[in-house]
Amino acid sequence: LGGEFDHLMAMITEDEAGTDTKKEAGTAMTLVEVHHPEGETAAAAVAAPALKRAKSDDLATVEAALCGTWKCVDTFGLEDFLKATGVGLFQRKIALAAAWPKWDFTSEGKIIKFVNHSAIGDLFEDIPIGTEYQWKDGHKNQLTCKAEWKAAVDGGCLTINRSGTIGNYTEERTVNGDQLKFVLTHGSGVKWGRCFERVA
Repeated sequence: LGGEFDHLMAMITEDEAGTDTKKEAGTAMTLVEVHHPEGETAAAAVAAPALKRAKSDDLATVEAALCGTWKCVDTFGLEDFLKATGVGLFQRKIALAAAWPKWDFTSEGKIIKFVNHSAIGDLFEDIPIGTEYQWKDGHKNQLTCKAEWKAAVDGGCLTINRSGTIGNYTEERTVNGDQLKFVLTHGSGVKWGRCFERVA
């Protein structure tokens, strides 16, 4: 499912199975009712900028466009995505009620450091641009990943392709000024996403 939902589903699965769920000290899970507007959503407000591939060693555009703090303002397509990927009713309700996240991006050399302040606590990922790397999802599945950045006049797009024994999926984070649109596309073609606004 990608990112925070892999970790959330893993926690729910462990609780349902009656096993001990290990949580870091100070980590709290907050569930709130959220409103998902009908029809047009904020997703339409984030127009995809014209993209061009950036040089792998030119990360100044990544820092200028992506780095900072982003607040989620809309989530779209999640329920249909969860149904299509076989997630049960109880787990869907938990996922749909989870508080929307904030994201932080910083850069360190050729590494983009990503912190997802999610409903189940902070999730971390170091993303090397242009280099294949290994990453584990919330179920401890090993995934081979590769991230690419394409610059645009008003931002750009960070694309991460992930593949493993559980399947393949692609994450796209498209920045247009102070707006960011995230879309996760499963190997089957079904997708869901979020819209963010820059707050810092």
